[in-house]
Amino acid sequence: MSADLFFGEAGHRWRVVSGYEAYVRKVLAAGARAPEELPGARVVKHNRVRTVVRVPEGPSGALFVKRFRAHGLAKQLVHTLRGSPAAREFRAMRALAASGVPCPEPVVLGEERRAGRVVGSVLATREVSGCEELAERTQRARRDREATVRRRLAEALARAAWSLFAAGVEHPDMHPGNFLIDPSGALVVLDLHSAAVRGGALGARRRRRLLGKLAWGLGPPFGDRYRDFYEELGWFCAEYARLDPALGGADDLRAGLLADALALEAVRLRSREKRCLVESSTFAVTRSPRGRLYRRREAPAAEVRAALDGADERAVVAGIVVERVHAAAGLRRDPLLRAWKLARACEVRGVATRCAFALERRGGFCGGESVLLLAAADGPSLPEALRAAGPARRRELLREAGALVGRLHAGGLGHADLRGDALRVSSGGVYLAALEGVRHEAAPAVDALRWFAALPLSGHERLRFWRAYARAGGWRPWAAPGEDERAVRARLLHDLLEEGPTAGPRP
Repeated sequence: MSADLFFGEAGHRWRVVSGYEAYVRKVLAAGARAPEELPGARVVKHNRVRTVVRVPEGPSGALFVKRFRAHGLAKQLVHTLRGSPAAREFRAMRALAASGVPCPEPVVLGEERRAGRVVGSVLATREVSGCEELAERTQRARRDREATVRRRLAEALARAAWSLFAAGVEHPDMHPGNFLIDPSGALVVLDLHSAAVRGGALGARRRRRLLGKLAWGLGPPFGDRYRDFYEELGWFCAEYARLDPALGGADDLRAGLLADALALEAVRLRSREKRCLVESSTFAVTRSPRGRLYRRREAPAAEVRAALDGADERAVVAGIVVERVHAAAGLRRDPLLRAWKLARACEVRGVATRCAFALERRGGFCGGESVLLLAAADGPSLPEALRAAGPARRRELLREAGALVGRLHAGGLGHADLRGDALRVSSGGVYLAALEGVRHEAAPAVDALRWFAALPLSGHERLRFWRAYARAGGWRPWAAPGEDERAVRARLLHDLLEEGPTAGPRP
């Protein structure tokens, strides 16, 4: 490899490989601060701190150009002392290439400094042609039920992770979305701007921690695709344990990585829950004449205001009938704020419920009144719908109810009482109508399935409900150490069918 060239141009200090100097001076330097304006550029990703574009014509083919921005003095000092994201990615790619690990070739590195501080950086890499995203290929294999392909991809991911560790590169953002499959079937690692080159093979504790994040990235550790996730995690662990026996056997490794994935998913869900209280892409927070207004952005502000101030208790917002709910709000207790947050908690877990469109908290710091705009409940209760339905419709309703309750329990939520009309059936399917009973809990309460035991169902219908419940990951919170899905199912169904409701998860 020929020596890199160093020079200054357009307020940046550049490091380029041979053959790219003229391109940087004539084209890239002029658009370094706004790469989306480069000739033929197509924006791949854009946010406040990073812009990624694909430029179709470079000196030796298409390029991906990244612009990193450092907002604020603290971030600029971090980029100056620890290295800019572009410089870290450049070094990591060079280290991986030297170790034979497939990755894009970095050809241009630029840093913009003001008063000695890095305020922005640019990285250009050559496009790896003929590649397919690992995450997309895995999703397609899941849809098409291609078990052989899924196993091959999981094992390839294990080998790629081991190669990164052996090369001494710590990649904290390692997940299937950051890998490509090249025409030979090898995985190409991407997005190394947060990576660090450690100069030697990573230690066991660090490898274990990074593998936990990677396991979480394989997919939600619960939900309708839980079985796919669990199966792929097993293949991944079997291959990785073969390469790295120091981390233990495949079964122990899978149990540990599954626990890590569940913990990280819980953190992610809690983080997404809180977005209903701050400005985000989904929610708007503004000051209203009476206090503070939280609103879903899909709900027009004028319609929300009219519904909050109108004389009727019902109105139409975003084409949906909503009802206005009032409650007194104290300094430490606001039931409607709790309902607003719980509606969001159900949403991020895929639990169908009544949509909360807006919340207005009226009054001062010490309390006042809250007003919630909540989609009106419609449709019969689940027991009523089951009694009126034919055999085929009963099977469909039980599958939907099992999946809903499974997602609820797998996501760390419970409900005080699902009897009566807590679960309703609308044209869109089964949904949770009673938000007031939802609560966070690490494991299902003693009475979590008592309502299910009381339904007039046959044994086959209970088994159908359980299968949907288990596919959504609902069995996990009930499992004792060492119990798999089959053992939990046998225990719970025995309790439900023979002895009444189970007494909850065993110690």
